[in-house]
Amino acid sequence: MLECAEVMDGVCCAALPVRGRDDRPVAAIAVMTLSAQGLQRAAQEAARAAAAVTAALVRAGASPRLPPVLHY
Repeated sequence: MLECAEVMDGVCCAALPVRGRDDRPVAAIAVMTLSAQGLQRAAQEAARAAAAVTAALVRAGASPRLPPVLHY
C-alpha cells in the first residue's frame, strides 16, 4: 500500500512496504521530493524498488532477521 503525504511545506514523501516471504512487512522504502509534481515519478521508482527487494527476499526463501533494536 502506497502512502503519500506532504511532510512539511513543499516537501512530499511516498513510502511503500518491503515484504518478507510470509508477506508481512519487514521494511519500507521511502522517497522525498521538493515538488508535488515529482512525487508521482519518485513513488513509481520506490514501488519498483520495493517490488524488487520483496522478490529477492521471496527468492532467498526467508524473511530477514533484523537486529532487535529495529523490531517494533
